[in-house]
Amino acid sequence: MIEILFKKLNENAVIPEKKHDTDAGFDLVATSCKYNQIYDRFEYGVGFATKIPAGFEAEIRPRSSNTKTEAYIPNAPGTIDSKSKF
Repeated sequence: MIEILFKKLNENAVIPEKKHDTDAGFDLVATSCKYNQIYDRFEYGVGFATKIPAGFEAEIRPRSSNTKTEAYIPNAPGTIDSKSKF
């Protein structure tokens, strides 16, 4: 089993979890949203830090139902690896 550590950075942070046993991925919950005028986009924060074991990675990408909203991840997927700060 792989151990992935999480540290809440604010009280509203929700640690990722699978909602159903059949889910392939874990759900992220945004805890903040701000508009970046320089890049003309909204930036969302998740309110936690994570530590991934060396040799592994986590990907952040939109779920298929995301196309039903106006939100999108322009440079998906994003990668979190063991070099990310904790």
